[in-house]
Order: sequence, then structure tokens, then C-alpha cells
Amino acid sequence: MMNQFPKNFLWCGTTATSQYEGAYLEKNRSLSNVDFIPAKENHSPVASDALDPEILKDQRYPSRYAIDGYHHYKEEITILAQIGFNVYRFSICWSRIFPHGDENIVVECLKYHIEPLIIINHFDVPLHLIHKYDSWRNRKIIDFNSRHFLL
Repeated sequence: MMNQFPKNFLWCGTTATSQYEGAYLEKNRSLSNVDFIPAKENHSPVASDALDPEILKDQRYPSRYAIDGYHHYKEEITILAQIGFNVYRFSICWSRIFPHGDENIVVECLKYHIEPLIIINHFDVPLHLIHKYDSWRNRKIIDFNSRHFLL
């Protein structure tokens, strides 16, 4: 099937950090709003930024573990390369980038000549910014997010 497309056609695999990464407390990652999205229909506490860990403690939170891409991204990028993909679109968890940074996925993509297509913000906001600055209601969050995508 790939032979029927132009040579410069972009074959792309894609993931979203909240569904893929997991490892929510590893490598100095701070908590994010997506870590508090419960596995049920009512997401209103997260949507309204009413993130009180005490109220939400008895819930199950799928994003915290997701499908454990944090520990398996190298294998999965290898598979993308083996099947001929030349682009990988992914989001980067904002609370994993700051304050320490993590560029391993980009390096792994480039190793296989896969162009990284990075989604700057896929709904996750570090929990401390929500509590300290009232999330996106405060324009300072735009400045903080700008640092995120200028890396």
C-alpha cells in the first residue's frame, strides 16, 4: 500500500501524553490536571479546575498509568520505523518538561529519521500553576506555556 503514495507522503503515528505516558510520579514530574481525571463520566471537577485531592482520592485515574509509554517509547519508535512511518506526532507533558526537561523521545525519533511533530499543549496543566495562578484564567499561564514550547 505504501508504494501507491508519493515518496514524500507523511506516514504518521500519534499519541497523547495523558493516554500514553503514565509514570506520573517518576523523574521529577509534578502533578498535572490530567492526573485527576477520574475513570467515570463526570469530569466536572477537572473541567472546573476544582482539583482537591481529598475529594478525589477514592477515584481511579487512568492517566496516571496510561499504557506506560514512558517506559516503552524506544520499542514503539523502533516499530514505527520498521513499518515505514516517517513522522511521530506526540504531546509532551508540561509538568515533565519543567523544571528538568526531557528530550529523549525527540532524540529517539531522530535516530530513526522520524520527524517529531510535537503538540505543545494537549490539555495538561501543572497542578501547581492551577492552584497558584487560577489556571488559564490568569494571563501569566500564557508566559509559562510559551517557555514550554520554546524548548
